[in-house]
Amino acid sequence: MKVTLCDKSFDRIVSPVATLPFFSDRRPLRETMGLADWRMNGRLSRLIEENKVNGAFGETVFIPTQGRLSAETLILYGLGDSRRWDPNRAESAFMPWIERLESLNHPVWLASFSALSHDFLMWRQCVRIFVNSLAYRSKPMCQELYLVETLDCIQETKKRRMDFGEIVELDYDLVS
Repeated sequence: MKVTLCDKSFDRIVSPVATLPFFSDRRPLRETMGLADWRMNGRLSRLIEENKVNGAFGETVFIPTQGRLSAETLILYGLGDSRRWDPNRAESAFMPWIERLESLNHPVWLASFSALSHDFLMWRQCVRIFVNSLAYRSKPMCQELYLVETLDCIQETKKRRMDFGEIVELDYDLVS
């Protein structure tokens, strides 16, 4: 499996599937979710305002992007209240998310974890748990995972020589 950390714009990376975690209490939408909402002409905000989506823990929403993002489908995965988010819960939260993504049978995924953390160590823990949960499955569907993250996290990853073990190839695709 190949994992590529990049600082390019989330909406510009071509992928069959893009996925974002989101919380029930973070409004208005910001960062990568805000960008996706803007590119989709406020569609995500409207779904929230109409109470069709709320970010409850485990909620999964499949949204065709209709060409508004470079990915064909956007999958939102709810993690509940952000004040209760704890990376120690990440493994149990990420497994149903991964199973839903695998149900689409696409070998390339696009994601971003920057909304899950306030610092590098928490971000790294979340990314490590997601990638390891994905890569070390008996029959992993995902062959390539693009992670759009902040330049600070990517630079810190390079500096610390982060790796995910033998079966995961880590690569970088930086604008700067």
